[in-house]
Amino acid sequence: MATLTPYSGKEFRLSTSTTLGGTYTLVKGLNSITKNVSRTVNTEDTFDTSNAYSEPGPREVSYTVAGLYIPDDPGQLAVQSAESTDTAVYMKFLPRGGSSDGTENVKGWTHLLKIGSGDWGSVSGGGAATIGFTMLSQADAAATGTGGAVVWA
Repeated sequence: MATLTPYSGKEFRLSTSTTLGGTYTLVKGLNSITKNVSRTVNTEDTFDTSNAYSEPGPREVSYTVAGLYIPDDPGQLAVQSAESTDTAVYMKFLPRGGSSDGTENVKGWTHLLKIGSGDWGSVSGGGAATIGFTMLSQADAAATGTGGAVVWA
């Protein structure tokens, strides 16, 4: 059966683990995520043709995540630790991970990633400090859970 109702962004959950299938820690405070799937182009020019021969290169996947900085959140600390030690970690993406009745929806994907960069921000006028990071694919993503739909795993 097709899902004709758009997912609510408030349901999204992102968790991290050092091992595939290990204990995942929820990264709290996030309020935006963007997944980018792109390909480089390999181009070869030959003497006997007027047009270059081009083909798609390898698939490249990256994510940009941002939210509110929570200094003591175990999930945010785990991501910061992975970035500072240049360690790949498993991230579990659950587009419909939470619901109003507290039931966790488990259909999504898991991806081995390295934290490519991070940022932190604050303004003098007050308000919550922000945190963000970019994650770079280190392997193919794998579907996780049952039922529902997966967004470009």
